[in-house]
Amino acid sequence: MSQLGELQKNIKSLHDLDTELVAFSSRDKKDTESVRDRLGITFSLIDGPSFRVLRDFGVLNTKNNLAIPSTFLIDKNGMVRWQWIARDAEEKRPDVKTVIKEIRKLAN
Repeated sequence: MSQLGELQKNIKSLHDLDTELVAFSSRDKKDTESVRDRLGITFSLIDGPSFRVLRDFGVLNTKNNLAIPSTFLIDKNGMVRWQWIARDAEEKRPDVKTVIKEIRKLAN
């Protein structure tokens, strides 16, 4: 299952931890809507963020102008509290269990 599909499958667990999920796609609006519909995504899935946003988070791959796969936990004050940034596009993303574990650590 894709990371987005896994996140959707566990959205109740994330909400139970007072967590709001927002995902960014490197795809254009049409492709992002297709993915949203195919996976039944109910959380915010934002298409094609600007290069500025990707640069600000340090995840712009300047070779292909796409986002480097990454996961961030950002608190209610806008501070990044945990992050995972891939070394390359093939690196396995953290699974939902790992993300939930990190959310729980931050809640304590």
